Amino acid sequence: MPSTTSYFKQEIWKQSFRSFGWIGIAYFLALVFLLPLRMLMIYTSVNSSNEVYYYSPENLFEFQPLQLVLLVAVPIIAAMFACRYLHVKEVAVFMHSLPLKRSQLFIQRFMIGYSMLVLPVLIMSFILLVIPYTIDLSFIYKSQDIVVWLYNSLMLITFTYSLSFLIGMITGISIIQAGLSLIAILFPYGITMLIQSNLAQLLIGYTGERGEFGTFDLFLPFIPFLQMFEVDGDFYLNWHYWLICLFFICLTFVLYKWRDTEASHQSITFSVLKPIFKFGVTFCFMLLGGSYFGLIQNGSIKWMTFGYVVGAVFGYIIAEIIIQKTWRVWGSWKGLIAYLAISLIVVLSVVFDWYGYKTNIPNIDDVEAVSFIDDNTFYGGYYDSDGKTKFNNITDKQTINKVIQLHEQIVDNSEFVYSDSSIFINYHLNNGKMITRQYSMYYEEEFKPYLKPIIESEEYKKSSLNWLFDSQEEIKSVSVNGYQLSLTVNDKQAINELVQAYQQDYLNASYEDLVQTNYYDRKEIEFEVYPQEYYSVPMLYRFENVWDVVEEQDLAKVFAINPKNVSKVAVSNSTEDIPNYYELEDLSDDENWLIVNDTNEIEQLTDMKIDPKGTWTIVYFGLGGDYVLDEHIVSEEELPAFVTEYFK
Repeated sequence: MPSTTSYFKQEIWKQSFRSFGWIGIAYFLALVFLLPLRMLMIYTSVNSSNEVYYYSPENLFEFQPLQLVLLVAVPIIAAMFACRYLHVKEVAVFMHSLPLKRSQLFIQRFMIGYSMLVLPVLIMSFILLVIPYTIDLSFIYKSQDIVVWLYNSLMLITFTYSLSFLIGMITGISIIQAGLSLIAILFPYGITMLIQSNLAQLLIGYTGERGEFGTFDLFLPFIPFLQMFEVDGDFYLNWHYWLICLFFICLTFVLYKWRDTEASHQSITFSVLKPIFKFGVTFCFMLLGGSYFGLIQNGSIKWMTFGYVVGAVFGYIIAEIIIQKTWRVWGSWKGLIAYLAISLIVVLSVVFDWYGYKTNIPNIDDVEAVSFIDDNTFYGGYYDSDGKTKFNNITDKQTINKVIQLHEQIVDNSEFVYSDSSIFINYHLNNGKMITRQYSMYYEEEFKPYLKPIIESEEYKKSSLNWLFDSQEEIKSVSVNGYQLSLTVNDKQAINELVQAYQQDYLNASYEDLVQTNYYDRKEIEFEVYPQEYYSVPMLYRFENVWDVVEEQDLAKVFAINPKNVSKVAVSNSTEDIPNYYELEDLSDDENWLIVNDTNEIEQLTDMKIDPKGTWTIVYFGLGGDYVLDEHIVSEEELPAFVTEYFK
């Protein structure tokens, strides 16, 4: 009768468990302390204080976020010990001399380490499932929470373990395996941020938006870690991580077949990967150096170039030290020149815009619609509950042409702009593609003739407050807010009057009205749009119709100032060129301002009625005098005699 060979080798499992079985035990005990023991502590606290509600986390990961640290650290440690037989020369020779195929040995070692991670999670899931039958913990978790916790834990354990095991094949030193495993998890995000940071400083108009890189975030290892805190997130949507894990395991097996047994104690076991490793480390440090000096020196090309050279030299030396395992690497400078040349060519191609990024402005015939946002106005951007910008696209060809003219002016006068998010332009092309740019101006007056017709156009205004002009949107309530008080309107007729008044005033507002900057004006209106979206807009003094409705509905009283909260008052006979917050402390030396400190006089100034058509400005300072409570516009007829006497 022919004999069969089992893949399960009992002695290997026993020996491995004696060597590093403590990992699974320690992981299980850590989970016991973090989950059931902590739950029991909360349960006893609830009973002792007779509280019905004590703590209600959204999921089991939010209950104890320290689990996320374990989900990274423990699989890396397990993979280190599972690959240890490859990193110690004597052990490697002995293990590969056993009458086992390489495939058998690989599967044994992989599964031993993996079982030490999976078994504690499965046992803990069973314990969590049983606990509710003994004590009531429904205020902490439900049975479906266990399913989500189990799925995400297994997925992230498998991902981290298979990735670290793969790196264990590439290196022959355990400590380097651990370091590279952690770097590999953070690398996609880190390199993306470095590239975006450098491009934002080198390319005027670069947005750094996700559209520039595509859907790269689907494959960033830390994304599922963050999604664990989502309440209603579809956890099963991360199924592609299982495919990545399968790819890692298959690649690890292939590399294991090619790996030399004598490769232990080598930093990089495959010669073909050494130049790739050196270039990768050099390039990353080069980007880091350029980004650092660019941010410190406000995007200076000279300092960024200095940072690139210094970063590349430092990164190359670090890579050589790791590969050669010695700090005596000064004889390898010839390779550094080659890496510097290649890297600098890449950087120079961006600096001199060989790709035509800066000057890429679409033809109006190719544009289907455009999104335009100017953060210099009060209406720079509104977002829904998912964080998505609530802006409608502009489809009017005349307005689109105005945006293109502004864009052309920005490109022709790039010395007045830099990459930031003050002005955001997003072209939607007929072919389905998008061109996205963002700019900030050093001197916005240079572009005012081109900005003004856009900001004043009806199409832009209706797109910027699309939720206000959309007849399909149901506004449930309107709140008028002062610096301290707030009143809410729920009556349908009153809401409609406020909405119509704001629509009319906003459409009639000039560019100057919308870009005026009162750093300390606390007056605003908040609209609650069905189902639960809230939008706050300022109550500009030039919005006469809005102020009339507010007065009629007796809502203006929310702007009243309590004299007990005021330390001093500043009065000016003008409503133009109001200084910003940081200049207000020096008003005592300005003849155009009267500073009032007397308690009785302050009380007189807080009793005055706001007049949007007034020509006098009053600024109220809070207790301590170092911050502003609010700013009011009043008419001269309302002023006490001591104020008018001062300005004669």
